Amino acid sequence: MTLEQNKALATRMLDWWVGGDVSVIDETNAPDFVSHSSDGGGTNGRDAYKDRLSGFIGLFSDRTIEIEDVIAEGDKVVVRYSWGAVAPGNRQVNSKSMAIYRIVGGKIAEEWEEHDTRGLGEQLGM
Repeated sequence: MTLEQNKALATRMLDWWVGGDVSVIDETNAPDFVSHSSDGGGTNGRDAYKDRLSGFIGLFSDRTIEIEDVIAEGDKVVVRYSWGAVAPGNRQVNSKSMAIYRIVGGKIAEEWEEHDTRGLGEQLGM
């Protein structure tokens, strides 16, 4: 795949957030996909990842995302983005995230994600 195709794949994967439909992960991610999260969590396998995302989606409504940067080199794509949503208690939250995706055979094989969990926690009153 070209660098542009890899970039399109990585940004397509993020459609799960706004659309609320994690089935896009079946299209974009490899079955043995591995996720590494800055909060110490992560998942092994596409289905476990979809389960994790489904739980996250369930916490928020009126979800938005703004892609700020997409950079590709070799088999990796970096996406920096901002997202917003309405949290329980009708509280508007906004956060920034960055992810590195490794593409193999036209699918996302691995992800390293960084989230502003502290900032999000403060917005949620935690």
